Amino acid sequence: MPISKTANHTKTYWKRHFFSFLKPIIEEDGDFEAFRSEAMR
Repeated sequence: MPISKTANHTKTYWKRHFFSFLKPIIEEDGDFEAFRSEAMR
């Protein structure tokens, strides 16, 4: 996941990408669990 803003890709875009694409692929075999961190402010 990018650390900075990318052209035409918002935080919402990357969050949706993680939950709908990356997380299912990472977790499909059952050996791994994917987590998404949030910046602390």
